[in-house]
Amino acid sequence: MSWFQILSQPLAILVLQVSWLCSVASATQSLLTTAIKIRNATVNDAEQITCIIQEAFRGAPHVKYVNEFMDLHPRHLFNCLLGGVSTMLDNPDVMIQVALLPNNSAPHDLVPVGVAIWEFPEAWPRISPSWTSGLFLHSPDALEMDEDCLLIVNISRAIDFDHQFSAAQRDYLDKSYPKSQQYYLNTLGTHPDYQRRGAGGALVNSGIEVGKKSNRNENVTATLIATEAGEPLYLHLSWESIKNFTVKSMDVVAGVREQWRFDIMKHDI
Repeated sequence: MSWFQILSQPLAILVLQVSWLCSVASATQSLLTTAIKIRNATVNDAEQITCIIQEAFRGAPHVKYVNEFMDLHPRHLFNCLLGGVSTMLDNPDVMIQVALLPNNSAPHDLVPVGVAIWEFPEAWPRISPSWTSGLFLHSPDALEMDEDCLLIVNISRAIDFDHQFSAAQRDYLDKSYPKSQQYYLNTLGTHPDYQRRGAGGALVNSGIEVGKKSNRNENVTATLIATEAGEPLYLHLSWESIKNFTVKSMDVVAGVREQWRFDIMKHDI
């Protein structure tokens, strides 16, 4: 997988606590019920999107497994993620939308609290090579990681995880739905201080509406690969499960090999 989904998806990444690097939210929940606003992201959103992704996937076991040293290097973690976000924002074949809600510490200010990253199929714009598997990591040679990323990743684990995940993606998703016909939800994440307020669902629905307007009767299907934590949201939004698969850790602890389940899903557009 690439270093990105959110780590939809994967997508995935974090430090143990909200640091000075991420100021998108305060710890106090707002009681406001202001309607969620969705807009396309700009380059000026890069740092806030990075904070959302970093905090949204904090504690995810498979993320901590791959990025073994991230807690030791929070600044490098942020910089590594920021590089990936900036690359996505520069890719014309990727749509990034953010969900806005009132800032918990300044309710009159709307701030990005959630993010969705969609990859367009060839049936729409001409596609260029892009990251397709969320907040994870391809082999070092393929990704040419910078120093920030190298400091936080367990390379052996990352390569093995990517091998297993990519094989399942290829066998269970891409063979039935060629990438030229996939409108792929690469990453979906909401900052923890703003979860359960509808931002994730609003972002998914907004993306589907964009897909319906862009499809032009082409044979295109919306797809994603959900974690166990994210799966209930997509089922609630009428996504259909295609195939469940597991990725197993390289390590055996007390006779047990840790594993993580993912659900390949689709939505007709």
